[in-house]
Amino acid sequence: MRVHLAVLVGSVLVGGCGSEAVVDSSFREAAMETTPVVAATAAKPTGLGGTPAPAAEPPGVLKAIYSLLRSYDPAVDVGVDMTNLYRVLEIADLAREATRDCVVSAPRSIAPPFPLGVDDTYTCAINNRQGEPANGAGVATRDDGTSHHALLAYRWIEAESTSLGVVQGHYDDVAGDVAIEMATVVRYPVATPGRGLGFGLRTSIVGNQLSHDFTLRALVRDVEETTGQDTVSIVGVGNSQTPGTSFLLRVTATGANVVPGRYFCVSAGADVTAVAAMDPAGTADPDPACAGLRAAVDALTSFVRDDAPNELTDFVGSDAYLPL
Repeated sequence: MRVHLAVLVGSVLVGGCGSEAVVDSSFREAAMETTPVVAATAAKPTGLGGTPAPAAEPPGVLKAIYSLLRSYDPAVDVGVDMTNLYRVLEIADLAREATRDCVVSAPRSIAPPFPLGVDDTYTCAINNRQGEPANGAGVATRDDGTSHHALLAYRWIEAESTSLGVVQGHYDDVAGDVAIEMATVVRYPVATPGRGLGFGLRTSIVGNQLSHDFTLRALVRDVEETTGQDTVSIVGVGNSQTPGTSFLLRVTATGANVVPGRYFCVSAGADVTAVAAMDPAGTADPDPACAGLRAAVDALTSFVRDDAPNELTDFVGSDAYLPL
């Protein structure tokens, strides 16, 4: 699903929120310096002109890991859907620019349309209806020096799908701390009349973009299923970029690819070819390179199916607007 962001957020690229200036900052870039980024092509150029060779998608649950963490360049990656956390965060970056016309207030709590468990306050908020009837967004921000806080909810409707999503979190340009929560539901009613095939996503990122240390929790569910099938839950810790290091993921999956809480030790900087070469069944015990991370991974609380949205009605008012 490709969201036409110019319609979602309008043509606002610069400006201020009342007397506040729009901060030139990026939640997507902060996350991509914190959590792992899996390159979509082989690391070594091949063929004429040194063009990277395309790589096949990984099998089994490895595809879910790749879809969640694959690299995302908004200029070229048109086909990346909303299962990719960096794709979702690009919407957050662009939609927050719509706060040019918001009303400035004292710091206040604003409830998201889908609860994410974040306790934060905002000084600038607006419901952007510029893209109606198909699209809309609710945006709230607070910038304290180098610390940037945001709540974004969005709605996107096109011929084949209806999507609702929310992103809430903060990061610091100097300290590097990152904490982001997100949830998304996508339905395809035209492709599956009467059934509404689609997926729900719930993701949590905590870490530091300077050290590249991270904690990740994520769950992807097939919203058509009601029996607990086709659910992939991922938790992980480690360092996403430092050469010679590895990070550890633990995956529990049901449905077409059953994985009963198995470990995947991934080298920092691994590309899609390296991920595809892994055993999709995982291992009962971590590889020695990741053994020291086992206790931290096992201590994480995995998301369950009900933590991710299943219906559009799981969002307050079945929409994306904030209670302003």
